[in-house]
Amino acid sequence: METSFNTVLALTIKQKREEQKLTQAQVAELMGMTSAGWGKIENGQATLSVDNIYKFCQLKEINIDVSSLINLAELRVNELTKAGWSVGTLTKREDDKLLWGYSFDKSLSSNLKVKAAFLGVAAVSPALGGIISAAVIGAELAGKFFEKKDDDSSDK
Repeated sequence: METSFNTVLALTIKQKREEQKLTQAQVAELMGMTSAGWGKIENGQATLSVDNIYKFCQLKEINIDVSSLINLAELRVNELTKAGWSVGTLTKREDDKLLWGYSFDKSLSSNLKVKAAFLGVAAVSPALGGIISAAVIGAELAGKFFEKKDDDSSDK
């Protein structure tokens, strides 16, 4: 499965925001952006400039060193790579299986262990964090679901 560093960074930023119990609207206001614009960043539809990554990290509500944020994203990239993911640059958003998995996961129940056990999805590393773990499991579940549907249709 493939994803991009931008996606891993975006989901890491989203997780940092949620850890501080901030809404997208609150962060957008602090960043001088619209809620829709911030939502696009967190959902991988837009990227943050280096200046805005710095600004996000400097928010008193977030308060993380830029290097710590990047290192956290890099740790997650390493965990994804160990799990067989290819992390690089993707030209098409629809090719990003981590975003695809994240979107699919949002449409399912919130209990990751139940979902993973139900369909026999392998456990994911705790180092990935909750949001990226959910996206990985969502991608695996979606893959199993659509693979099953494809298999069913080929039998006819």
